[in-house]
Amino acid sequence: MKGAKVTELRPSAPTLGACRHRLEANGYRPVSALMPFGITWPAFPPILTPVPDWMVSEHPAAILCAGSERKVAAFAITWPEDATLAGRMREMLAAQGLLSGPVRIGSDGVELRPLRLSSHEALLTQSALGLSFDCTTKPAGHMFSHLIPLDGKWEGGSLLEVPYAALAEVTPEQVKALLSEVQRLPWRIAEERRPPPAPAKKGWLGR
Repeated sequence: MKGAKVTELRPSAPTLGACRHRLEANGYRPVSALMPFGITWPAFPPILTPVPDWMVSEHPAAILCAGSERKVAAFAITWPEDATLAGRMREMLAAQGLLSGPVRIGSDGVELRPLRLSSHEALLTQSALGLSFDCTTKPAGHMFSHLIPLDGKWEGGSLLEVPYAALAEVTPEQVKALLSEVQRLPWRIAEERRPPPAPAKKGWLGR
């Protein structure tokens, strides 16, 4: 009708239909953020049925971390309030090149950094002191891929601009060693902050 008010209801995130081919060209496996594994029918184990592209084309887009041989580790960072601890963690991560590349800043302030996972095996969730590496989760014994959404605020480019080959690389062995080292930081900092022992007082006879 001429002159009628037009209201377009679209999610703020890029839709799957709009960016599917671009994500595939960049080396990722795009999926619907709302129905990433298809239609789930109640059963044990759950029965997953694929859905046609047209049904999810207007859904917010995301990528599967373990959807192909090109695996992605979703590296989430919640910086601690202690400035010294946060600074030490930042230095450690920067030295390993894990603070480069695109980063999604969530509404809660959590940084989500997609990393290129160099491994034939999927990386199960591992975390320590606000750092979390995710590729797959295994609830109730069933393996599911982690997702990285395309919505929100991105710095250093998004996955629509940065190809898979340009992501910083990480290995499962590196993740294990890094988290082990991070867990020791609070004790090291506490030891550094401990005041030196006071000199022993002399006895009343001057000894």
